[in-house]
Amino acid sequence: MAFLIWTGFSAWLLFRLRARKRRYRESEKALAEVSAQSEQLRQENNRYNYDIIALYEFLGNMASCRSTNASYQVFIDSIQQSIAPDVSAVFIKDNENGDDFYWLAAQHGLNDLNVIQSQLTAANGMIRWAAVHTREVQVEDADTDGRFPELREPPCAPHFKAAIALPLIHQRAVLGVFIIGRESGGFSMEDLRLLFIIANESALYLQNLRLYEEVADLAITDGSTGLYNHRYFFEQLDLQLAEAVKYGFTVSLMMIDIDKFKELNDQYGHLTGDKILRNVAEIIRDEVGSNHLAARYGGEEFAAVLADMDLSSAVEMGERIRETVEKRQFLSLDDRKVHLTVSIGVATFPQHIKDSTNALTDLIAAADLQLVSFAKNEGRNQVCFPGKLSN
Repeated sequence: MAFLIWTGFSAWLLFRLRARKRRYRESEKALAEVSAQSEQLRQENNRYNYDIIALYEFLGNMASCRSTNASYQVFIDSIQQSIAPDVSAVFIKDNENGDDFYWLAAQHGLNDLNVIQSQLTAANGMIRWAAVHTREVQVEDADTDGRFPELREPPCAPHFKAAIALPLIHQRAVLGVFIIGRESGGFSMEDLRLLFIIANESALYLQNLRLYEEVADLAITDGSTGLYNHRYFFEQLDLQLAEAVKYGFTVSLMMIDIDKFKELNDQYGHLTGDKILRNVAEIIRDEVGSNHLAARYGGEEFAAVLADMDLSSAVEMGERIRETVEKRQFLSLDDRKVHLTVSIGVATFPQHIKDSTNALTDLIAAADLQLVSFAKNEGRNQVCFPGKLSN
């Protein structure tokens, strides 16, 4: 009887021990799962914190941008900081050259940029695909994905073995396209999520900057000719003269007037006169170039501020403008031929001013004297400058 009791007790005890051991193993397994989940949550939390910091810095950098050109590199820097691809680029749509033209605005890690631009923006290129379909496109392995063969060809290869292209869209309009690539490893859904956030914010900032630049341009541009206006001319001339005093270089000024413009208006009408003003403004803009400033001074008179240009070079430029206008065949609105000439006065800082404290007014007066008192009075269609008559 005692043996049976002992045997039963031993079996019961063994059962309890095994149950406890099983519960212990289950507890260990559950603890390990909780620990793994906790580590995963910790890593995700760290990643989210890192993403928040990166996006915060991105928004701060964007807020400091005052031009679209400055913003493009901020886009790329943000992508590199957040996703860290091997290569990245942003292509911007150029509406002036047609809906299908995209140009490489900023990049990281790429060479042979002209070739890459032509490959990615071709009719079957990845950039064009994302823009036309207005959605993201992802390539996990360019060697096995046959949609975009340019990714397998140098110089795109091997940078875009794995790639994502994502359009920048604002109010259903495509502004540009991001593309990122890796030589190995691919991209995760988290990478794509971050790229979506950056793309959405970039599109909004880009559109706002474009509107800001348009408003700024309107404030300094003459609406009739597209040249800078009278106020901006004075501001920039004053600035250039201050720089010339500080660094010791010359500044030349051209004052340009269309000869007998009132007679032209009387004969052909004011609409033709407006057209002629735009035509002459284009000639002046093309000759002056982007390194100098061309402005409409008022009425039929224009001005050009030529920084770091001496008198002889300014006179040569003036002669080119005069000859181009004289030889150009202008047309009225009813297609009648209009013969046109201009008179030009030139003066240079510092040799043609009387008082350095009044450099701006003295330089304008000196150039205007050559225009009005000499070029106009000596028969028009000529370039006059101090010392010309004595020569």
